[in-house]
Amino acid sequence: MNLKIKNIALLLCLNISLFGQTDILLSKLAKEKSMPNSFKKDTLMIVTLNDLARKNLQINEPSVALNFANEALKTAKKTKWNNGLLLTYANIASIQNISNQHYDAIQTGLSGLALAEKTADKYYEVVFNRSLGNNYDMLDNYEKAIPYYINCLKKSENFPRAAKMRANCLVELGDAYRINYKNPAKAKALIEEGVEIYKKVDSTGLGYAYDYLGQAYTDLKDYKKAEEIFKMARFELDKNKKYYLIPELLFHTAQLYLNQSKYDLAKKYATEGVNYSKKMGSLFGESEATKILYQASKASGKPVDALRYFEKYTVLRDEFTEVNMNHRFEQVQNDYKTQKQSIQIDQLKLREKNAIIDKQKTTQYFLYVLLALATMGGFLIYNSNRKLRRKNLEITEAMLNGQTIERQRVASDLHDNLGSTLSSIGWSMEAIDKSKMTKNECEVYTNLQEMISKAYSEVRLLSHNLLPEELEKQGLITALQTFVRKLNQNTKTYFELVIPENFVRFDKKIEFELYSICLELVNNILKHSQATEASILFEMNHKQLKLSILDNGKGMFENTSDGKGLKNVQARVDSLGGKWEIKSKENEGTNSVIWVPV
Repeated sequence: MNLKIKNIALLLCLNISLFGQTDILLSKLAKEKSMPNSFKKDTLMIVTLNDLARKNLQINEPSVALNFANEALKTAKKTKWNNGLLLTYANIASIQNISNQHYDAIQTGLSGLALAEKTADKYYEVVFNRSLGNNYDMLDNYEKAIPYYINCLKKSENFPRAAKMRANCLVELGDAYRINYKNPAKAKALIEEGVEIYKKVDSTGLGYAYDYLGQAYTDLKDYKKAEEIFKMARFELDKNKKYYLIPELLFHTAQLYLNQSKYDLAKKYATEGVNYSKKMGSLFGESEATKILYQASKASGKPVDALRYFEKYTVLRDEFTEVNMNHRFEQVQNDYKTQKQSIQIDQLKLREKNAIIDKQKTTQYFLYVLLALATMGGFLIYNSNRKLRRKNLEITEAMLNGQTIERQRVASDLHDNLGSTLSSIGWSMEAIDKSKMTKNECEVYTNLQEMISKAYSEVRLLSHNLLPEELEKQGLITALQTFVRKLNQNTKTYFELVIPENFVRFDKKIEFELYSICLELVNNILKHSQATEASILFEMNHKQLKLSILDNGKGMFENTSDGKGLKNVQARVDSLGGKWEIKSKENEGTNSVIWVPV
């Protein structure tokens, strides 16, 4: 019996064993469901359902695994058992990750992290920080992935229970350094640290780590060592039944041989990668392996094969992109429905408040008629109106908070969705062979690349200006300095920012409202004033902050929309308990002055 037949026999035995374990768990679940209703019954079912989810994932049944995990989640929410919820969130995020449902996995991870932080569960804080880092990593969003990885490492330090998660984090952060920072030496050091932890606490993770380590050696051009490491990875993955990781290992191995111009070996492993990916349902693995077949055929002088593989790769890549885009669109639709329902609820509440106001007016009229109760009636009316003003202020603040949440969502959608799509288009165009183009076609190709690059930059700028990261982490002044610098790079109006030496940081609400006011008034200047110069000036004393925004434009501008921009400014000033004045003369510019008590 040759080695291949032995491997097939071993794989068959392992699958039979796993199916047997699944049958035992199903019998256990049936017994638990027949028990009388109790908290104990629900907790036992939650644990068994999660065990079934993991076993079905091992036998390549992710959809079945997800059904069991969702049933566990429903039961855990009903019982409000936090430990069961955390366990289930972790399993669902893992299944979604393996199934390339990374947007869903991020939402699940955020829910799990919020619960872990609320219950001060340090272990699951490590788990979900690692999960979120890995899913953002899979979407090539390293700006968000790396902070989660770093949090995972901080929280897992000197924490034996979380040693395996720490190893995972080291390996994945190492790969992020390799890809994002082009630093394979740093990547190698981090991954090797993770390997040592796996050897001590859980050798089942070695195949995963060796795959990443082999890629680091490939980038370091130590091809002999990389080949040795990839073989070790395949052995560990087969031994520990991590079959869902084999498609990526195969196209990484094929890439190693492609880099060495060993095209026959590259094709061999890429072909195995295509076949294995189809078996495991990995659209991403099939796409990447087909790409290597195209590159190897082109480099080895086989244009017919290269064209065939390129056409197949294009179809797979578009299908993979479409799946993610459709999934993201469904998520946005659900968000829209939720927001629409919230608006309808607010409208109902507002109608109720208006009905109350109408009733109070009738009561007020009646009280005026009754002269004997005039004093008491006046007091009641005053008290009622004060409550209404307070309620109206609460409604205004809620609307502003809603705008903030919407701004966060739009900024995230622009960056993660449209930005990723533009980046993917640009990368696809780079695969086109320009050597076969005519001069006119080359000019069109170059213009398209420039337009895509410009559109990508504008999307990033718009996303950043909607809700800049600097505002949250470093405060108002840093955010405005970045904002003004980008304005001066991208607009015809030159902006000056003047900050006094005694300027201090305020609480997040004040800084956010001031930033939003600046954003709205600057937008008005750019849209309406035709100014060549403008200034943003801050002055402070021990009682109040003064903000002046002025320009040398045509003055007397009107908000050409429905006036919501200036109304938003007034609402934000009111929420800070401040005062706002506008001075404007035709052809002499406009000066907006805002005073805020501090």
